[in-house]
Amino acid sequence: MKSCRYLLLMLLLVMMTGCKKQEEETVPLVSEMVTDEEVKPEVPVMKDALKDIGFLVQGQEIKLPLKYQEAIAAGWIFKGNEEDMIDARSYRENQEFELEGQVIITQMTNFLTEQMSIKECFVGAAVIDMAQIAEGSETISVTLPEGISMLESTIVQVEEAYGDPTDRYEGEDKLMLTYEFGLNKRVILVFAPKTEKLNRIEFYNLENPEEENEEKVSKEPSEAIREYQEPEVIAEDFGVCTISYDQALYRVPAPVKAFTDKGWAVLKEQSDEVIKPGEFGSAALSKDGRNLYTIVYNPGEEVTVVDNCFVTILYADLAVTKVPAKIAKGITLGMSREDCLTALGDAEYEEQTDEKLNTVTYYIYHDEEKMCYTSITIDNALQLVSGIKVVNYPEGISKEGNSISEAAKNLEMAMKGM
Repeated sequence: MKSCRYLLLMLLLVMMTGCKKQEEETVPLVSEMVTDEEVKPEVPVMKDALKDIGFLVQGQEIKLPLKYQEAIAAGWIFKGNEEDMIDARSYRENQEFELEGQVIITQMTNFLTEQMSIKECFVGAAVIDMAQIAEGSETISVTLPEGISMLESTIVQVEEAYGDPTDRYEGEDKLMLTYEFGLNKRVILVFAPKTEKLNRIEFYNLENPEEENEEKVSKEPSEAIREYQEPEVIAEDFGVCTISYDQALYRVPAPVKAFTDKGWAVLKEQSDEVIKPGEFGSAALSKDGRNLYTIVYNPGEEVTVVDNCFVTILYADLAVTKVPAKIAKGITLGMSREDCLTALGDAEYEEQTDEKLNTVTYYIYHDEEKMCYTSITIDNALQLVSGIKVVNYPEGISKEGNSISEAAKNLEMAMKGM
C-alpha cells in the first residue's frame, strides 16, 4: 500500500517547504571490488517491471528508498559527512557516493518528524550517469528488470520491455523516456542520440518505506466533503475559486468525487491509495484520453481513499490537458491577450515572464502567504491565453509543517513531462 508521504513536491507552484530543499556542494560514491571476470548478473523477477524502482548494480539488487546503512553495506562509499543533519520531513540533494569509480548522485531523504543525521536517512533518489566515472576505472554493470542494461540496451528495446513511456523527449544532445508511477515514483532513462543506447538513469521514490498504516481506512466521506456544493455560476471574484472545467462547474477545493461524477476516472496506478487525515497526497484523473495531475487533501479525521479527498489544484492548457476552462471575469482558455487584459481590468496581479517558454503569467493571490492563487498564462507567440490554473487550500493550511512542498515539485514535473 502506498504511503501517504511526508515528502511530496514543488516547481510550478513556488510554495512552501514541508519538505525543505537544502543546498550543498556535490560529492561522489564508491562500492565494493569485483572479480576480474565479468559475470552477467541474472536478473531476478521484479513485480511490475520498473514500478518497484528496483535494479541491479554489480549483481546486487537495489530498491529505493534505500537505507543509508544498506547502501554502505552494498559497497557504496559516501563522499560527504554522514553526521550532517537533515531537518524533519526534508531532503538534501546532490549527495555523492562512489562505487568502484562510478559516481552515484543521490537525494538523501528524512521521512521522520525529527531531525536526523544522513547515516540515519534514506537514499530517495539516485542518478547513475556512465559519463561520471573515475579515469582508469571500468564501467560498472547496471541492469533493470526485463534484462535492460546500461550501455547495451537501446531505446527500442526499452520500449519493447516497458511499453509506452509517460513522456518522451528527443533533442540533439539526448533522447529521454520517463516512466511515472504516481507523482512520487518515476524512472528517467536517457540515451545517447547517436547510438540510442542507455547511458544515464534517474531513479526516484519518495514514498516512506517504514510507514506502516494499520489504521482502518474509511470509505465514507468526511463532513467537509459531504457539505461541498457545486456552484451554479462562475463568481466574478477570483478569490471564490470557481471554474468551468470541461463544461462542468467546480469550486476549488472540490471533492475528487465531484470529478468522477462527471466522467473522470482515478488512475489508481498513478495515485495514492489512501491519505491520512490532514495530509496531502497525489492523484491522477483521466477522461477521454486527457490526464489531470493534482494534489489532494484529506479534510477528515480518518485515513481515507482518494475519492474522499479535495482536489486543491485545477489547471488547463492548450498543449497538454486541452480541457476547456473558464474563470472569473469571463476569462477563457484560448482568449486573446488583449481581451484577457481588458477583462482583468483593475484586478491586482503579479506578472512573471518566462523567456525560455516565451510566456508571461499573471498571478492573482488570494492569501498573504501566496499559497492560494489563480494564474493566467499568455503565450507571447500566439498572443493567447495558453494556461489557466486555480490553486486553493482549505483554511488553516500553512507553508510550514505540511506535505505540500514535495507534492508540488512532483506535480510540476509530471505536468512538464520531466
